[in-house]
Amino acid sequence: MSKIVLPKITKPRQRHHVKKSVKKSSPKFEPSNGDEEVFLSAEAAYQKGFAENQGLFMLLGAFYRNSAISWIHFLTFLLSASFLSALFFQTAFLFKDNLARLYETLHWIVIIVGMIVQVLVYTSVKSPYDRIFTKFGNTLYKYEITDDETASEINRLRKRGDWEKSLICKVFTGMLYSLSVCFGLFLPVIDIITGEFFTPQQSNGILTGIPCIIWVPYTIDPNSVIIARVIILVWQMYMGFTIINSIIALETTAICIGHRLFFEFQILAKTLNRFEIRAQAAFKKSIENGNETSISQDDFYCLSLRDSVKHHHTLLEIAGDYMAIFFYPEVVVLVGSIFVICLSALSIVSDIPLMAKAVFIVFTLSELANVFVLCYYGQILNDAHEMVDLALYDSNWTNHIRQVRHHVIIMSHRLRIPLTLTAAGFVPANLITFTQVVKSAFSYFNILQALKS
Repeated sequence: MSKIVLPKITKPRQRHHVKKSVKKSSPKFEPSNGDEEVFLSAEAAYQKGFAENQGLFMLLGAFYRNSAISWIHFLTFLLSASFLSALFFQTAFLFKDNLARLYETLHWIVIIVGMIVQVLVYTSVKSPYDRIFTKFGNTLYKYEITDDETASEINRLRKRGDWEKSLICKVFTGMLYSLSVCFGLFLPVIDIITGEFFTPQQSNGILTGIPCIIWVPYTIDPNSVIIARVIILVWQMYMGFTIINSIIALETTAICIGHRLFFEFQILAKTLNRFEIRAQAAFKKSIENGNETSISQDDFYCLSLRDSVKHHHTLLEIAGDYMAIFFYPEVVVLVGSIFVICLSALSIVSDIPLMAKAVFIVFTLSELANVFVLCYYGQILNDAHEMVDLALYDSNWTNHIRQVRHHVIIMSHRLRIPLTLTAAGFVPANLITFTQVVKSAFSYFNILQALKS
């Protein structure tokens, strides 16, 4: 079996900080709490970040093309999805008088077309992913000026964030793979038990007895119908496997990046709120180490704030890449989800087998989860950024010299600029948008259900 090759990374953008001149040489600080970290090269950091943030699913979902196998996978999926969509459009036309089957077929069309768009769009956002994975492969930011309590709290928050991120990704992945099992195993078994798997092709070209009923553009000999069904079943299972992994890649990478940003903003809020304590601890440590004492404690306050500003700059770069990645996919998810939820609900109340209804119930819940994930992390990204401004305001900044107050005011102005994840700039991705998507889906459901009646 060929080995999956992880993609090579182009050298990420380097951010250059302008170093402010200080009259005396700045003191050197050692890591607090014995917290020594090994910084990896850009390539090694990327490989580590890619592996720890669900990168494998991007390969399985045809998002990455870095080898002959991945290119074959991508082209096979793209051509298969396009051909399958065309067959489903013809199937929908033939089912125009059977609303239950029509809604079921339209449901598959929306999912497949949405995945084609997603896979093509992700070609243009590979570079932002590369930069994020490289930063995540190393410690995102290492504070130079801190005290033991703050350093311990930073470590605690990062460990908790990694644990929560891993747990949520595992639950979400397990949910979608359960859906894949229902689609690829239970439905064929039911068709075999009921005998539908062995029935001949219908006169209009429709072939039943498979998970996705489809029109076949040629006449199948009754003696070969089982072989034809097995071939089409394997084809549909391949498509289902790739689509499931595409959804997992989209959602779990959003979870990994969004969750990491959320906890890093909590760390930033903590360090800004404690900038005075951090500076005092660093000043005391500098004296104990016998460093130059001509750098005043007020200078340490400015250095402490500057340390947090560097962290903030790093988070803003990652947040910018995060918003660029989901700028267009968010539109596909929101619009597609309205129709998928609506059509899944219509299929549930239609006259179809009980097992098929169970699959569509899982589809509906999964699609609701898909929309909720992107909207939720768009919401907490904005909330976490606002939390940093409040933490800075609640610090003891008013009791310091004018220079320190000036720095705080500038930072506060920047922190008031919201970080908003949007769907192509049209609507923000937040919990309000999630409720609007659900309301729109069930509004269309009620309209189509009334027409059906």
